[in-house]
Amino acid sequence: MNKENSFNFERYLESYENSEVSLEDYFDVVALERLCKKVDVVKKLYTLYSPDLKVRRSDKEISNNCYLVFFKALRDYAFKSKDFKYLNTYLKLLEIMKSKNFLSNEQTDNFKLEVKKSLQEWMKGEI
Repeated sequence: MNKENSFNFERYLESYENSEVSLEDYFDVVALERLCKKVDVVKKLYTLYSPDLKVRRSDKEISNNCYLVFFKALRDYAFKSKDFKYLNTYLKLLEIMKSKNFLSNEQTDNFKLEVKKSLQEWMKGEI
């Protein structure tokens, strides 16, 4: 696969992790949408993509740490924006990470409880 002129997602996440910038300021909306689609459809995130994130250019998945970085960033963004689409992707990523044994059952249950509480708060605000 062509690794020249590729977007190194793993390096990008590592850089994001060490920054003080919020997800919405670090990722553009199109990139975030495409990465969410990778989680929703492919159920894996890879280290290299084409610059437009449409084509995978590596067979290597991102590291466990990078999965966790994206997971936390997506959680923060979903909760802050109160956007069900991002929350749905966050829940799918939670299940993927659990299936890869990145998270224990207890951690998974705690994250799901956090989602439930947030949804209840969102609904209170809508009434």
